[in-house]
Amino acid sequence: METVVMNYFKKLIQTLTKEKDVLESILKLENEKYEILRNVDIKGLMEINSQEEGLLEMIDTVEKKRKEIIFYLCKEYNLDRNLSLKEIVSILKEEIGEEIEKEISSLRENIKNVSENLKAAVRENEALIKSNLEIISLTLNLTGKHSFYETYNHKSKGDSFSKVHIVNSLA
Repeated sequence: METVVMNYFKKLIQTLTKEKDVLESILKLENEKYEILRNVDIKGLMEINSQEEGLLEMIDTVEKKRKEIIFYLCKEYNLDRNLSLKEIVSILKEEIGEEIEKEISSLRENIKNVSENLKAAVRENEALIKSNLEIISLTLNLTGKHSFYETYNHKSKGDSFSKVHIVNSLA
């Protein structure tokens, strides 16, 4: 017969597996987003963002489920709710066995690694976005300072007219 603690840990394993899978999907999209940003593919970017939005909602749901399981597990075994998952597993390891302990530990490490890779991918994408915005801003500033209308309209008054007049006299 399955103990209460084993039931909680099986649910926790399912939840952590789901969390890892969703994080891996988000990481895949972030990596795809890098290429889309490099190519300045607005339509592709909108599609990726839409997919990410759904995955982020899913991760919120999974995260709430994980916290709920840990809350009830701590309540059942009168443990401090502020304990980390690693600490909870350590305290209950005799009841859950080595196999469950290793599986939880492996899932924790996988989630940690995927999360770190995801943070790095997001930083790269943010840097690329910032770079693209700087280029756009520079381009807009340059076109704003030297409009073609002012440069080529001989009847225009102002600084641009005198520059054109000087160029015409040199020619």
